[in-house]
Amino acid sequence: MAQKLVNGAEMPAAETPASGLDSGDLLDAERRKNAALTDELAALRAQLLKNSVEAEAEEEFLINKLNKKLDQLVREKERLAQEVEREEELITNTLQKQLTQLRKDKIDLENKLEQEQECMVNKLQRRVAVLEKEKDDAQRRRREERRRESEFILDCLATINAEADKGPADGPLVALQRKMLVRQSQLKERKDSTVSTVSMEP
Repeated sequence: MAQKLVNGAEMPAAETPASGLDSGDLLDAERRKNAALTDELAALRAQLLKNSVEAEAEEEFLINKLNKKLDQLVREKERLAQEVEREEELITNTLQKQLTQLRKDKIDLENKLEQEQECMVNKLQRRVAVLEKEKDDAQRRRREERRRESEFILDCLATINAEADKGPADGPLVALQRKMLVRQSQLKERKDSTVSTVSMEP
């Protein structure tokens, strides 16, 4: 059976007059069919164009949404970076102030310790000087006491010898007893005076 193409589509050949349709009817049918196909194609093209426009609009919407989200993330990142920088600067300044204060406290403590040591050394030096003076005074008093004791003994011996030449045997003993009492009183007074002087010294 013969075939022919209509609008690029392979169509069956026209039926023979035996089918009851002539060639004019077949041509009208083909034209109507072509018109229907053309309308359908136009509708498909319109739908495709609509879908394409909608897809493009949706894509643009998504791109804008993603760009806004990206901008928001960038701003948030910058804000966090600035906040971290401020916190680091604050921590650095705080640590620097603490370090400066610690250095100042160390210097103050060293100065205080130095002053206390100097004061203690001066106090000890004064105390040593006082003790040395007391030692020298004690040695001087001891030498003076020994000298006086020697003089007293010599004086007693001279008194005994003188009284022995003058009278009875008990005369020298009485005179010696008086001198001993006087000497004992003098020693007691000097001892009390020495104790009072030492107790008043710092």
